Amino acid sequence: AVALRLTGDYQAAAWALRQCLDAAQAIDNRYYTTRCLGNLGSVAYCQQEYRQAEAYLQQALELWAKIGHEPYRAWVLNQLGYVLLAAGEQRQAETKKCFVQALQLSTRHKLAPFAMDAFVGVAWLLAGRGDRRGAAQLLTLVEQHPASAYETKTQAHTLLDQLAGEIPDDGPAAVKPSD
Repeated sequence: AVALRLTGDYQAAAWALRQCLDAAQAIDNRYYTTRCLGNLGSVAYCQQEYRQAEAYLQQALELWAKIGHEPYRAWVLNQLGYVLLAAGEQRQAETKKCFVQALQLSTRHKLAPFAMDAFVGVAWLLAGRGDRRGAAQLLTLVEQHPASAYETKTQAHTLLDQLAGEIPDDGPAAVKPSD
């Protein structure tokens, strides 16, 4: 199902995940139920069905809290952060909270790929409030970090391209820390 999402076949991915969700619920496997809910949220996000994505991801977070599995919660919090980013300005405090919690969990459990994903979300928030230098610094780190997943590097590169007009001519390395 994840491979289908990555290839852009969202309908097939959603169908496969719903089948997995039904099977996991039928045998009362909360771990796989929660994984399916998180991935269904990711697919709904890709389809720009933000309310549905948020509902799936909130369910996943609630179940992860009951199970006590913090590492995967970091991934779900990142996904929820991106969903809330799509909701716009009115949800920025919630969005920031998701990315901060994801970073805390990622750090605690040494999950550098999840931390890199959260950094991209934080960079979006920084860019949205006008801190293009801070955003560029984070995005450059993500692009160059060996633990960054391909999808995360692609997101970082996309935002860096959007910020290109705001970055000094001698490149991202010339960007100084924000005040």
